[in-house]
Amino acid sequence: MGKIYKSFNDLIERNKHVFKFLGKGNGGGLAKAVWDSRDEEIRQLRNNINELKVGQQKLEYDNQSIPKIVDKLKMLESDEEISINIIEGLKEKTFALEDELNHLALEKNIIENDFHDKETTIIKLKIQLSDALSNVKELTTDLHKSQNSEVNIIKLMRRKERGVKDTLQDYEGKVRAVLRDKDRITSALTKEIREITSVFKIEVVKVQDLREKNNKIKLELRKTRQFVENLKEEVRKIRANTKKYQILNHKMESELYRLNYDLEGLDTTRAD
Repeated sequence: MGKIYKSFNDLIERNKHVFKFLGKGNGGGLAKAVWDSRDEEIRQLRNNINELKVGQQKLEYDNQSIPKIVDKLKMLESDEEISINIIEGLKEKTFALEDELNHLALEKNIIENDFHDKETTIIKLKIQLSDALSNVKELTTDLHKSQNSEVNIIKLMRRKERGVKDTLQDYEGKVRAVLRDKDRITSALTKEIREITSVFKIEVVKVQDLREKNNKIKLELRKTRQFVENLKEEVRKIRANTKKYQILNHKMESELYRLNYDLEGLDTTRAD
């Protein structure tokens, strides 16, 4: 391993023979200039090493953050998938309710048509009742001749009249009850469809928010990865420069050693 000099004076002190020889010309000034240039390179190298340490710390922090970001991204993707499944389920339920509502609407039309037919029947029965009442009046007039026969016929016609009225009231009550039940069911289904539609809209907004967050995290992850790649490239460059300065320093030490050896040889020759 080559010698390490603390300062230019330390270099001169340890290589007196060399600088004694260089001091006769401009060699001392040149050596000082080389040393100053080397100091600047060393300072730059130390700065690069400090930057490398900071970059390595940042790289370690980013490497620790990447799994958290990936886990968060997977969680958001899972939430998005769950929301999509909920929406699909709501869609299917909405379609089923719409089919049921259409079926009930068809049944309502059938009941309304049946009610219309029964109304027509009721009108016919009322006409028949009116005709029967007319006949009763005629019979009543004719039956004045026989009091007993008149009383019996009137009782018979009144029983028929009550029977017809009871039948009409029964029909009307049943039709109204059926219509009330259908209207109640239709209203409940309509309310449920509105609620499901509202939930569907809320879930759609949630999915959109999740997708936006997902895209932001993906963008942040790409930026982080790019920063890591840039930092790796910078580290590679700094290491290359560090190796270059080490080679230069080794060459300078070899040259000083050679000069020192040559000067020692000169001193020996002069002494002889």
